[in-house]
Amino acid sequence: MEFVVVGLGAAGSAALNALARTGASCVGIDRYAPPHIWGSSHGETRLLRTAYAEGAQYVPMARRAIKLWRELEARTGTDLFRQTGVVYAGPPTSPFLSASLAAAREHGVRVDDLTDRERERLHPALDIPADWLCCVEREGGYLLTEPAIAALLRDARAHGAELRFDETCRAIEPDASGVRIVTDRGELRAEKCIVASGAWTAELLPALAAYLHVERKTLHWFADPQRLYTPDTFRPFLVDDESGHQVYGFPDCGTGVKIAEHTAPSPVYVRAADVARDITSEETERIGAFVRRYCPNVGALSRSVTCLYPMSKDGHFILDVHAEMDRVFVAAGLSGHGFKFAPVIGDAVANLARGMDQAIDVGFFSIRRFETA
Repeated sequence: MEFVVVGLGAAGSAALNALARTGASCVGIDRYAPPHIWGSSHGETRLLRTAYAEGAQYVPMARRAIKLWRELEARTGTDLFRQTGVVYAGPPTSPFLSASLAAAREHGVRVDDLTDRERERLHPALDIPADWLCCVEREGGYLLTEPAIAALLRDARAHGAELRFDETCRAIEPDASGVRIVTDRGELRAEKCIVASGAWTAELLPALAAYLHVERKTLHWFADPQRLYTPDTFRPFLVDDESGHQVYGFPDCGTGVKIAEHTAPSPVYVRAADVARDITSEETERIGAFVRRYCPNVGALSRSVTCLYPMSKDGHFILDVHAEMDRVFVAAGLSGHGFKFAPVIGDAVANLARGMDQAIDVGFFSIRRFETA
């Protein structure tokens, strides 16, 4: 076996897909049966922003991701990316908006201020203070999460990959022939291994623990009794309020209007193995306060689920070879904003493992940045 990929969320399924399409012999394993609700790659929808506050270096990656998502759609006949544009709103002092607009200017991303008429049309669904900045970024939109994972894995299998679900990786060790992967079902041996196990990465690779932590998030869906939030009439949004509290939302794609926190006043740090899955009254009240202020026309809360953010120390991804095992490659620390980049991340870590040139520069994501900081 040439490659084993451990973890089949967004990054892992994309890495397995990239490897399989080269003709490599590869196996992907996951402790559950993806797409599933126990990690980070679920929840129906994800924003795809191109005016990128987290750093202008992400803009070319976002554009390449759109291209690769479109190619996956064509290969699998699946609707995955809806290029609706994304609404951004916040006070004029918002660092998020300032950084987003700076990245857009640097790379020529079209961002338009909403006119008074457009604000009025938006108003019944999204109530933005009159003195706030409110704009729409035209290149972005949103991805359908579970169909995207399913399409990546289906396409990988069609190109010869073996998928092994409900199998837990216990240890990854170097051996004479490459890498030994110990699972709860036995052992696998491969020339090389890619670890993309999300919130479980630090448990599998303790050498990375100093650079990673996991935040517990919650996702919420509300009824749309007035039909104000249909995909035909409502764009996804991200609001950055006066306190830096960031909340995002999506049209009703069939199960309700999804609204969730990206940054919370007090982050909740957890271990993936023992995260609490029950939603607290404090969490529903906090999202309820946002809804009453900005989305007063949604209906009742219909359901909530947990989601895990595998965070790196600086909020940027880790794509690199393991410092102590030169046949083990890592895609980690996607930090709550990695899903949109999944095909780029998967392609990049597959190229690292194969010793190939990169289609796009990902040197910024080397783990060595922490060692020299």
